[in-house]
Amino acid sequence: MALRAFQDRQILIEKRVEEICSTLKHYGYPEHNLPPMKAVFSEAFNYEERNGTIQNLLYSDKFMHYICKQICGVEPPDTYYPDIGTLYHHQSAKLIKRINDRNTYDKYIHYGPLFRPGNYVNSRQSFCEFRSHNGKYRELYGLNVAGVEKASSDQKSQFWQYFIAEDGAVKKHVQYIQSILQNLQKSICEYYWLPLANVFSPEILKLIHEILSDLSTGACVTTSGVGLKFRTDLRLEDKSLRNKLYILKKLLKPEEFHILAKGIFLSQNNLLPGKPYLILPRVKNAKSIIRKMYFKERLYGHPVLLSELSDLTGACIVGENYIFIENMMNLIKAKASKLVIEEENLFQINKKDSAYRDVKFIIVLSHPLIKNSKKDDNTSNHICYELQIKTAVSKIFHDLDHAAIYKSKLPEEDKDYLKQPLWGALWQKELSLLEEYEWTNNAYLKWFLKYFADFN
Repeated sequence: MALRAFQDRQILIEKRVEEICSTLKHYGYPEHNLPPMKAVFSEAFNYEERNGTIQNLLYSDKFMHYICKQICGVEPPDTYYPDIGTLYHHQSAKLIKRINDRNTYDKYIHYGPLFRPGNYVNSRQSFCEFRSHNGKYRELYGLNVAGVEKASSDQKSQFWQYFIAEDGAVKKHVQYIQSILQNLQKSICEYYWLPLANVFSPEILKLIHEILSDLSTGACVTTSGVGLKFRTDLRLEDKSLRNKLYILKKLLKPEEFHILAKGIFLSQNNLLPGKPYLILPRVKNAKSIIRKMYFKERLYGHPVLLSELSDLTGACIVGENYIFIENMMNLIKAKASKLVIEEENLFQINKKDSAYRDVKFIIVLSHPLIKNSKKDDNTSNHICYELQIKTAVSKIFHDLDHAAIYKSKLPEEDKDYLKQPLWGALWQKELSLLEEYEWTNNAYLKWFLKYFADFN
């Protein structure tokens, strides 16, 4: 029976790969790039841990056409480049150097947070140490890889009851995380976000909110910021409005005022990004957890505890461009800055050889190290989840790369062959997004100097 099911699946995969190649060809994908792309899809479908993109691609014709259109919308390179990332890497590195150079920081302060490091006071290391030494789950999070391997096969173990059992705590927490993420998705659709780092007096904060309400048709006030729906009839030549903006200029930090002004510019020019989509949270299974722990031990050269895995639960929010990513980063700072324990920004720090770029936040449900955490949150103060923010094309190419290349057991020369249609095309897409981002910021700066040059 199992053999028959395996054979049926292989027939399905072979048929689907041929359909994908035919669809790619139909949408204009270069024929000489089809053989490696065919190998990519075959390898991805046969990888044992198929992600949502791969599963949908296998069974949904509508999704297959969407993916093929996205792939064909990115022109792959005609020739093989030994260092496929050079073009984007150099452009990106130049931009990062300009923005982060202390001597020119004021010149590029109109750029948003995409190429700047996050500034969060909480520590991932402190949190991981906390949950392996405190609370009812300390023994669980104190397990090493051998302990996890043993516990994952014992239905009476705390690991089994927590991660695998149908009524386990992890299922309840995932439902709660899902509701949080759906709220974030709604918030990013409805508002442009302005995080506020300063702790203002109630009187000053009230004044700020009153002025902001004059700029918008609706607002969502949080403890660390405000979401705004900007009015489309704002006349920046109006003296009364300029006086109010001048007051804000004096109260806000320079980068905060630029976020506010850019929001007005984007809304007036209809440049705010569209609705993102949410990849619902998933929980690593026992096999993935064990594999990740072994990987980290080889990487770090020392034993790893379960508490050190901060991506046991993970989710993704996907948008169309870099402006969306920046607004999402501002939303996190405005709504959940006290619960962020780590930010990994692959735009600001180019750690990877591949073209893949995203921003990852590790967020806790209630931080045990924050003094004002509610007592009734203690049942979840050991839970964190990884939230990835990326563009749609990056998500598609990364899922294919993850299954067909990164996690495959192919020889390195075969992996290099598969990288060409994926990495080469994605480098060029990321470069076009970067150029769009620079164009938007330069257009904003001209607009800003026109209306606010006299705001000193």
